[in-house]
Amino acid sequence: MGELTGAIIFTSLALGLAAGVLKLKKPVDIMMSAALISAPWWGGVWVEFIALDIRLTHLFLIAALVMSKKPKITIRKQDRITMSIILPSVLLIVWLLISSFQAYDPALAISGVVTVLLNFLYLITILSVSRNMSTIDYMLKSIAIGLIVTSVIALFQYKIPFFHIGFVTRDFTTFMFWRTRSTFHHANQYGTYQLLLLPLIFRQMVIEFKNKGSKKIYFYVFVFCLSAFTLYTTGNRGSWIGLLFGMVLTIFLDLLRSGSGRTKRVLMRVIVVVLVMASVFSVRYGKRIYDRFYGQYESDYKSQLENRKELDRDAYRLIKLHPYFGCGYKNFNFHKTTPIFTHNLYLLVMSEAGIVGFALFMLIILGFLRQSMKIRKVRNFVISNQGSALLSVVAGLLLASYVGPDLWISDQVSSHLWIVVGVVIATYRIFQDMKIKYMKRNNSQRIELDERMRVQVESYSVEPQKKM
Repeated sequence: MGELTGAIIFTSLALGLAAGVLKLKKPVDIMMSAALISAPWWGGVWVEFIALDIRLTHLFLIAALVMSKKPKITIRKQDRITMSIILPSVLLIVWLLISSFQAYDPALAISGVVTVLLNFLYLITILSVSRNMSTIDYMLKSIAIGLIVTSVIALFQYKIPFFHIGFVTRDFTTFMFWRTRSTFHHANQYGTYQLLLLPLIFRQMVIEFKNKGSKKIYFYVFVFCLSAFTLYTTGNRGSWIGLLFGMVLTIFLDLLRSGSGRTKRVLMRVIVVVLVMASVFSVRYGKRIYDRFYGQYESDYKSQLENRKELDRDAYRLIKLHPYFGCGYKNFNFHKTTPIFTHNLYLLVMSEAGIVGFALFMLIILGFLRQSMKIRKVRNFVISNQGSALLSVVAGLLLASYVGPDLWISDQVSSHLWIVVGVVIATYRIFQDMKIKYMKRNNSQRIELDERMRVQVESYSVEPQKKM
């Protein structure tokens, strides 16, 4: 399939799903939905000067931002933690631009600046487009549809050895060719993508379980089960462990937290359902998972352990040579003395962006953690669960990144972290706006949301009704 034909098909698919399946009517919503659906896909406009592919999702994203009636984000007192994400992001972009001028390949290094800028654009656009809880609802469904599309492709790759559509095929360069990569460059990148989105889908399952009679519960259960299985087909051990760690951590914290007994009962019901499905799955596929870690033929753990120690030593050498500015984004390969680059994300960032760039990068991650902890404390079932989803993502990613640099080397992966952050923060901002309006309407600074207001937020209503 030619590139032009592929672009036409993927564009039509994204717009068709946004307008047809989700029944969106406003052009800005269609563009935003299409950007989220197509975020895991390759293809777009190749810019030779900066050696970067401006992907289809970026074109939809820019269109949505232009169509938005409020492209300017108002910074309020409540957004101080949001600024703790925005400020280091801007500084990191500037720092990467400065460090690119001393890189071996400046054009390649500048592509890193553009990548971070485009990822940052997801946050700005989502906050600009988000108007009410209905907007959040279609964004979550768009993310879920993107998961369905990539999962279906992964299933074809898993079941049909020579399945091939353009760039979408198996990676036959490795002896573990059974590993699926869907629309990504590598199976590890596809696994990290699942690690970023599955906690959000799981928390939507929890939310819909509380909304008795909601038909959306079947949709999110289907998406979670399908995506969880295709995560298995990636064979990505880091994502398996990271996802399990992040989700178990937040569930444990939720069960320890004092609060509504009903909330805990809902969470326990979801956990029981997930454990039953996991038990059934382990009967059929447990041996393959065990072999992936310890098996004689499936596991390359021992050889990789020694190889990666050598890769890490090479990274330490490069950090000593370029301690402040680094060697430049994507320029590690020009300086390495080993066959491949280090697979430790933290060492790779420090090698390419220097100590200052690494500090700014970790400040962004710290901002994500602070934001998630703040949102988890909100006394609203929907908002607190989304905060837990973000905490699961960041905690799991921090662990998985010790053996996988995909967040730094793949725009397809890193863009989804910003999508999750954008959706969670946008939901929190809408909730705060609704609360402020409600408080002003009642002329009281201390009044809390009543049950009617709480139900409207949890059912994705547009705004609270007037008090009778």
